Amino acid sequence: MSTTIAAFLAKEPKATAKIEHAIQDYKHAYHDLEHAIEDLKHAKKDTAHAIEDFDHLIHDFEHALADWEKGGKQAEHGKKDLEHAGTDKNHAVQDLEHALKDITHALNDFKHATRDLAHLDKDLETVIELAEKAGVKITLRETKAYVAEHAKV
Repeated sequence: MSTTIAAFLAKEPKATAKIEHAIQDYKHAYHDLEHAIEDLKHAKKDTAHAIEDFDHLIHDFEHALADWEKGGKQAEHGKKDLEHAGTDKNHAVQDLEHALKDITHALNDFKHATRDLAHLDKDLETVIELAEKAGVKITLRETKAYVAEHAKV
């Protein structure tokens, strides 16, 4: 399979250029997907931080409620608990905003990978057409395997 492709490419510089371009597209797509995965991991961590902040927020509200129920000086503690709650809410919002930014970055990386893979497919279709004109039978699966083998990512 790859010997057929290699033999064909040795005789056809146009196809070789397309395969080399396809290999670059493959590498770009691979790296874009790696970035998307990293972005999603960051989003997961940011979301976990937001959940912790929400837990703190719930705790602050529970303390404020308990302090108010006791009345007197304890009611003053309730105000402080609500101030803490405000801070925890702000932290939770910031963490969720970071998570959304990470998700947006991941989606952009995925979009770039999809575009790279579309370019790769067009390059491989051209290689297959050139091979057919030269009387060589090469499948899309074979060309994709060849690219993956030579991309070295």
